[in-house]
Amino acid sequence: MFWIAGADPRSIRQLHRSTCERTIAFGLAIHLPVALWAISAYLLARQVFDIDQVQAFAVAVGCAGLVYLVERLVIAAPRSFWVNAARMMLGIIMAVLGASIVDLVIFEKEIVQELKDSRAADIEKTLNPQLEHLREEVERKEVLWREAVRNAACEANGSCGSGRRGRGPIVDLLEENAERFRQDLVAAQQNLRAIEANKRAGLASAGDVARKESGILGRFEAFHSYAMQNPLVQIAWGLFFLLVLAMELMVVFVKFVFPPTVDDALEEVREYVAARQAADYRDAMTSPVRAAADLVKTTYA
Repeated sequence: MFWIAGADPRSIRQLHRSTCERTIAFGLAIHLPVALWAISAYLLARQVFDIDQVQAFAVAVGCAGLVYLVERLVIAAPRSFWVNAARMMLGIIMAVLGASIVDLVIFEKEIVQELKDSRAADIEKTLNPQLEHLREEVERKEVLWREAVRNAACEANGSCGSGRRGRGPIVDLLEENAERFRQDLVAAQQNLRAIEANKRAGLASAGDVARKESGILGRFEAFHSYAMQNPLVQIAWGLFFLLVLAMELMVVFVKFVFPPTVDDALEEVREYVAARQAADYRDAMTSPVRAAADLVKTTYA
């Protein structure tokens, strides 16, 4: 614990009990944010960005190392309002990010479902007008084809048109016209079926596509949309935020809880004595009396 907190383990016999307890508390407290960021970074890299295990482990180690250096800086920083305020702000920022990352991992299924629903809505919004237009076109062409078939049959049986029964040039022309209408109808039906098949395929793969193509900002947006519709999710997020904030600020809490120890007072006394000795030496070396003494010594040497 001494080495983790940045203290020399060999000095344990020279320190008082209160200093040892505070150093051990620092060593324990620094584990919480480091472990939190290591686990969160690894899961985020694996589940959200689909990174392989080696790269995800490297990301986790890098994040944990960065947080460890920040916590070591907090331990080494002197006690002051501005240092604690800056650490508090940094802790809140890291807590927001940490809670958000934890939420992305915990609510992975809900986020993917939200992304899937959003992509499905986009697909329907894009293809539904086309499908509606194609259905109307199919119905219109089917009416034209049936009417052309009736006209050809009517001309062939002599009930309308020229009034002559049997086949003739007019019947052939009407049947050719009906065939063209049929071909147009078949082409429109094929186009309609193709668009419907694309829609079904897009809806079926909406979840996988959304999961692969969505980045971290898209997932945050999806989670925000999902949370706004579910009060229980908002409560869960608030609890996770408070938990992560407490873990992130644990080193600062330890620094607040433990008052200055005897070793701190002794160190301040040593620093004061060293500063006074340095000031006295400076005054002695730069005073006029010393210059006069050196002149006399040089003259009568």
